[in-house]
Amino acid sequence: MPKERKNELSYFNAALLHFLREYHPHLADNDKLVRMRTDAAEELFFSLVYTGTDIFTAHNLALEELYTGLEFSLYHLIYDIIRENPRVAPNRYRTSSI
Repeated sequence: MPKERKNELSYFNAALLHFLREYHPHLADNDKLVRMRTDAAEELFFSLVYTGTDIFTAHNLALEELYTGLEFSLYHLIYDIIRENPRVAPNRYRTSSI
């Protein structure tokens, strides 16, 4: 029987969307990527808790699964470089075109 998607936003989904919007804005609208990573993190979390792993450890391992491969952000690196440039006014750090 296929797993039905809930119409609610899960913790892992919200965490991933926040992270992607901040560090990888070009990936934030990729629904397939978000759904796949969220499902993997949720399944790992619940299977670990079911087998007796404490919630704190299960949560940390699920977050590792959620963010695997997303550690480096070229977007955030460029943002940091611009922010450190004294010739760029603070109100120009972020633009709506990104």
